[in-house]
Amino acid sequence: MSLIIILFIVMLVIFSILWGNRTFSVKTLNQMIYLLIVMWVFSAVPEKMIMVYAMVFGAHLFPYSWLYKSKGYTVVAISIPVISLILGCTLNGTTVAAAACIIEVVFACVLHMELKKMADN
Repeated sequence: MSLIIILFIVMLVIFSILWGNRTFSVKTLNQMIYLLIVMWVFSAVPEKMIMVYAMVFGAHLFPYSWLYKSKGYTVVAISIPVISLILGCTLNGTTVAAAACIIEVVFACVLHMELKKMADN
């Protein structure tokens, strides 16, 4: 498992050098740490990996709420991890994945409405 993690990091560094550091930025560094946590959960408690991955996915949206000054991003960045935690602890991973997909569809609609509202102003 540790060999896979080391190879993953080495490949990211090589690709970032080849692509002119566009992929290996500060935004990518924190996501690499989150991905390592998800990989650890997969090896320790595989049935909870989907829950943790959904929580990380939701939490990574939070900086965009500040960047775009969007209430939609704020609500989704908080609700996905909380809902994933509740569903993941009480139900199975399929339910977590289905809930995350439904939330994302609703989120896309909310963002579309926010953009329309901004265009009207």
